[in-house]
Amino acid sequence: MNILKYPIVRNFIEAFSPLLSFINYILPKKKNRIFFFDSKEVFLNNYALFKYLIAEKYNEKYEIYFCMPSLELKNEMSSLKNSYFIGSLLKAYFILITSKFVFVDASSLRVRPSKRQVIHNLWHGTPLKCIGFMSASAKRDRLPVNSMNTFSFCSVSSKNFIDIFVKSFNGRPEQFIVLGQPRIDLLLSKENVLEKIEIDQKKYNRIYMWMTTYRFSYDGRLNHSDNKNWSHTNLPLIVDLDRINELNKVLIKENEFMIIKIHQGSVFERNIIKSFSNIKILQDCDFISKVQLYQIVKDCDVLITDYSSIYYDYLFLDRPIIFIIDDIDSYKMNPGFVFERPLDYMPGVKLKSFNELIECILGKKYNDESYRNERKRVHDYVNFYQDCNNCVRTLDFCGIHK
Repeated sequence: MNILKYPIVRNFIEAFSPLLSFINYILPKKKNRIFFFDSKEVFLNNYALFKYLIAEKYNEKYEIYFCMPSLELKNEMSSLKNSYFIGSLLKAYFILITSKFVFVDASSLRVRPSKRQVIHNLWHGTPLKCIGFMSASAKRDRLPVNSMNTFSFCSVSSKNFIDIFVKSFNGRPEQFIVLGQPRIDLLLSKENVLEKIEIDQKKYNRIYMWMTTYRFSYDGRLNHSDNKNWSHTNLPLIVDLDRINELNKVLIKENEFMIIKIHQGSVFERNIIKSFSNIKILQDCDFISKVQLYQIVKDCDVLITDYSSIYYDYLFLDRPIIFIIDDIDSYKMNPGFVFERPLDYMPGVKLKSFNELIECILGKKYNDESYRNERKRVHDYVNFYQDCNNCVRTLDFCGIHK
């Protein structure tokens, strides 16, 4: 559930945010209070940083508050010292305007930061597709000029993206700091977690992770396609159950397994697409109480994606990537790409049809050695820090110390 998808809530925030910003400006802050805010149930950089704080016992020194519409998180936090779950939007505002440190990664309460606090936008990926004010949908919907920039600082992965974020958020260059994303740290986790989601990795020659972005958001606010009937499953290429069944047969033949992770913003109906013998359909609610998504990703041998920022992160693992680009021409129109030549930044085999996907899996075409050099080139351009110490770096920058 997204508590900001309802017009009455969004209208309330737009109407009262100037007043709350003024109150926030003059109100004293609790120096040991950390507040995380998410309007919807998405476990991204906020959650990764929160888990790090708990693991390193920062909650011995700090009060930690987390607002997210999730029973999973509420239950998890109930037994943690100095850690408090917030389910009320009004209480979330109160905690925000009294906190020294605030983190957001997918949404915000549109309250401008005080000089007495740090509101840090962790965001949720390095973009290939246009976001914010760079996207075609922003021009169509006429976003208020200050609706995206209500933070002190924002993490980026490389100086090469600072100008892109400045344009996307209507920001100033000094607001965007090269720190890296906290959840990337999980890619160096030593723990094998696939068994926790009931996948026996030892049984298969290879594990594929399928993660694509959405064309139509579940709340109806973002549409990145002109064809509403583009797919019965709301997934590219495997657009109906017949194709999924055929894909499953190929995986059985090759003794391989595929995880299809549904994008949290996508339209999806569980009764339409179900798991098969060698295909597992996952949503966040299926695993988040057991493991974090990037712990699953790091145990997969090949990534299948389209224009999702996940592939920038997967470059840390230097493993093959399959790109699905069947609708790239329409995607160039809406929402658009941050690069004039997006294919130059997509280091892997590129497919436009279901038959090409099957041929790629059977022929292992993604293993072409030339892609390794391409991955290194894009990785160095996109990810300045490659040490997976992003949690520590973020906390040090914000001034949060044990």
